[in-house]
Amino acid sequence: MRLIVMAMLLATPALANGPREMMFSSTGICYLRLHSADHMASNPAQRVETIALWPDSESWDDPSRIILRLLVQLRSKSDFLTAYACCEDGPDAMLFGLEGGAGTFTLSPKADGGIVLDVGEFGMSFEGSQGLVTVSGTSGDDRACVMPPVPADACPKAV
Repeated sequence: MRLIVMAMLLATPALANGPREMMFSSTGICYLRLHSADHMASNPAQRVETIALWPDSESWDDPSRIILRLLVQLRSKSDFLTAYACCEDGPDAMLFGLEGGAGTFTLSPKADGGIVLDVGEFGMSFEGSQGLVTVSGTSGDDRACVMPPVPADACPKAV
């Protein structure tokens, strides 16, 4: 019996890895979702046009935490809203809290290497040139987003 269990674990190494290892095995990864004009036109309740996130390399040296940089661009706006988020590991997903108590989101790994970002119940708030903007976790079309992985240099680098 022990050999069968061992063989099953070896045959499916992804199952042995937690969500952190599956999504953030290195600092050279970014997750990016760019919605096309056609997509935005067919989803009038969606406000987020572009969303990107990646590990902040300055905090990567501390193995007990991951800090993510998160960029959001709203419909018809040229500037990016930015925030940092710190994680709490879970068995199937990672819960992130935005700096300053500005909301939460959960990241779950997908089998194809992408992730699903689910906005927390109280949303995610960002401050930028447009003032304070909150992406709702309970209404609209921005509550969940599937994001594929891309090389880190493919992500926008707004400051």
